[in-house]
Amino acid sequence: MRIKQIAAFALVLTALLGGCQKPASQAKESSSASASQVSKKSEAESSSSEASSSSSTSTDQVQAATTRIAELNKKLTDVLGKMPLPQADGLGAGSDHLNIRYAQTDTSKTIYYSVGDQAEAFNAASLQNEYPYATLTETTYANNDAAAGQVNYQQNAAGLPTTDLGSGVTGTIDAGAGQRYLHWNKGQWSFLVHAAAVNGEDPVATGKQIVTWANQYALPDARGAAELEVGTSFAALNQKFTWQVGNKVYQVQAHSAETAMKMIASIH
Repeated sequence: MRIKQIAAFALVLTALLGGCQKPASQAKESSSASASQVSKKSEAESSSSEASSSSSTSTDQVQAATTRIAELNKKLTDVLGKMPLPQADGLGAGSDHLNIRYAQTDTSKTIYYSVGDQAEAFNAASLQNEYPYATLTETTYANNDAAAGQVNYQQNAAGLPTTDLGSGVTGTIDAGAGQRYLHWNKGQWSFLVHAAAVNGEDPVATGKQIVTWANQYALPDARGAAELEVGTSFAALNQKFTWQVGNKVYQVQAHSAETAMKMIASIH
């Protein structure tokens, strides 16, 4: 694709250079001025056309993304019944190739979100070969207390070093055995960021970014816990958000913490 784009650019550049060659020395000055005016008009029209095209493309992409996930959500509701679902896929690109499959048991429902080379049929068998970038699981427990026990909510430990994470949030740092853990509480949520100090990882920068995103993407008004990793690898779903609603526990796992938070903020 990049080679095609470079070739196309080269053709356009050649055409522009050919059209901008200097006139012969015998050409009249008035002719040169006229050509300059035409060139400026052409450039202005081209810029306007490109801006219009870019705006149109952006709008089309947003509409395609909204239509695709709305279509798949309807199919999910048809087979799984009423269930809170993300209305945003959390993607920066590839929304028109969003694919969804699901699995369920007597007590749980899990939805797998992936992006393929093309948009596949809902819950197609071939989607088992696509790595999900995120999953959403709803698990039903016998009662509220049993559900609460599945949320790893933690309080700040006393006596640990503290660090300012911005927005009035203070975190504590626990370190040992080559590992570092940054923890803080905000609202009904607890956040824990793990970093491998032996690999040179530092949880503070990630913590500050999470605090910023939490201000931008509202998490559910429920007791919850975010367990996050500084280090990640291909297809790893190691950014985990868990929260309780009555006797149900919801969990979103994703490759990217921001993607997970975008999806969670859109759930209804």
